Amino acid sequence: MRKATFISSFLLVVLITSNVNSQDLFYPGIMHALNSEQDAQLDDAVKLLKKASGNENNANAIDRKYARFEKKSNKKDWNKKTWEAKQQRILAEMNYQKAYRMIFDLYSEILTNGTYATTYDKTEAISLNDDASKKFEEADTYLAPFVDNSKEQLEVADYEGIKNNLNEIHSLHVNGINNQISALKIYIDSSVKTVKNEEDDIVLEDAQNEESYTRTNSRNVDVRENINQGLVFKVQIAASKVDLSEWVISAKAPNAEEIETLYIDNWNKYMVGEFNSYQEAARYRDLLRSTSPDAFIVVFKSGNQIQVTNAMKNSSENL
Repeated sequence: MRKATFISSFLLVVLITSNVNSQDLFYPGIMHALNSEQDAQLDDAVKLLKKASGNENNANAIDRKYARFEKKSNKKDWNKKTWEAKQQRILAEMNYQKAYRMIFDLYSEILTNGTYATTYDKTEAISLNDDASKKFEEADTYLAPFVDNSKEQLEVADYEGIKNNLNEIHSLHVNGINNQISALKIYIDSSVKTVKNEEDDIVLEDAQNEESYTRTNSRNVDVRENINQGLVFKVQIAASKVDLSEWVISAKAPNAEEIETLYIDNWNKYMVGEFNSYQEAARYRDLLRSTSPDAFIVVFKSGNQIQVTNAMKNSSENL
């Protein structure tokens, strides 16, 4: 039996801005599998997001300073005194634009170069990515006139109009990234699917024949090395006759410290957690519902997988 361990270490970004929760822009299902260059690309994006947030904070501070002028019927003084706030909001959106472009390019690379189980999945994912590209092009076009953000221009510009335009531009970028995240979910799910055709069966059979003797004869020994005596409950999040990529399997349980693969009965079975009772395992399974809706509980005794019984489900202690 072969066992593999995956460590989930996806990027966490805790950065709340007035426009968007930036953490939502990073899809955890792929963060752990990025190479050093891609990691650096996202690090640069995070720096720009923080810079943009700083620009917005500056603008908010200026707004508060001159708030008494905003309520006057004549907004001339308000527009004049807040020119720097307008400039900061424009600079913020330009920094957002750069950050989102870095994220877009990374996601686009993954989607266009990925392997899909079916042509339909690929077509759907690429279509979403193309829609995201169009949104980015539209946003870039709308943002271009704001390059000239001199004091003279901004003192006479309508502040509310600028904010509304910038919010629309921001929404285009965010919606584009959300399109890509939807496409990434299709890509991840597609990678899990088993394509059953003759060619795949031949390749699979050859691969299994090469390792079948070693795997079969070491199965019970390896399982016993890693599972305590008595009953041990685990949550199974996936199973496949072929190896699933680290990207795919970690997306099923993005917050798990480790994911182990057990080769049992000619199946790669991916499991998380070790629990002494069914109830503990059930609570953990429920936490995985959003990313692994088909997760279920398995149980081992003395290193061998056995059937889960009603008695196990109803017992508070299974030691």
